[in-house]
Amino acid sequence: MKKIKECIKIARLKWNQQEKSEQRTPWKGAFFGFLIALCIVIGDQVAKTPTLNHWIIMLLFPTVFGAIGCAIALWYLNLTRNQRKAALDKIPDLFEDSQTRKHS
Repeated sequence: MKKIKECIKIARLKWNQQEKSEQRTPWKGAFFGFLIALCIVIGDQVAKTPTLNHWIIMLLFPTVFGAIGCAIALWYLNLTRNQRKAALDKIPDLFEDSQTRKHS
């Protein structure tokens, strides 16, 4: 009985860690996209002839890249959740029809 309680405690701890990690995933993606866009904007301003001249474009560029990063992170999160869910599903029996024909 003591072993079962320990296993339940460990499983609950791992579940909470996984939930926290899943909650952070979209923020990590948005930050990564924002960071890439910020490097592009700073690199553009350092160049001899900057392409991004207007300040609104300089602000929109990281915002759009952050949104794209967040969308990719949410897609990845959904993909991993569906993979975990599918791993618990019953495997379909592909030979069910042929087995019933043999026994009939």
